[in-house]
Amino acid sequence: MPICKNCHRTISKFDSDLCPYCGTENPIANDYETKDVTSFITATGSNTQLYKSKSRKISAFLCLLLGEFGAHNFYLGFKKKAWIELFVTLFFIGGVGSVLFFLVPPFHNALGFLIPFFAVWLVYMGVSIHYFTKDSLEDANGVFLR
Repeated sequence: MPICKNCHRTISKFDSDLCPYCGTENPIANDYETKDVTSFITATGSNTQLYKSKSRKISAFLCLLLGEFGAHNFYLGFKKKAWIELFVTLFFIGGVGSVLFFLVPPFHNALGFLIPFFAVWLVYMGVSIHYFTKDSLEDANGVFLR
């Protein structure tokens, strides 16, 4: 930004005919030069790569097939959410499965654990449909899924 040669205030380069503060005619000095912006900005290294957004289809398939274990959230970068989903699923399948296995006589086999597993799988099938149909999903970096 140029400076008025009389009052030494910063003025716009469009005020070259009259200083808006002191009224001096031709307030910009004759030897004034604009500075090159590139001299103030440091260049980035040539080995930097652009961030590639995650795929919505891959996250939907991961949710459908391995959603019980939080695989889709690990893929999208939501590590904390993925660990919580994993532990909640394991406690739900283990807890409800144990109750069915030990307390309900017809389920004294692996079926006692498969029923809660398929219940959780149905929930994540619905979530994967949400991943397939919604366009404005973001990953952990805030980038929309492609």
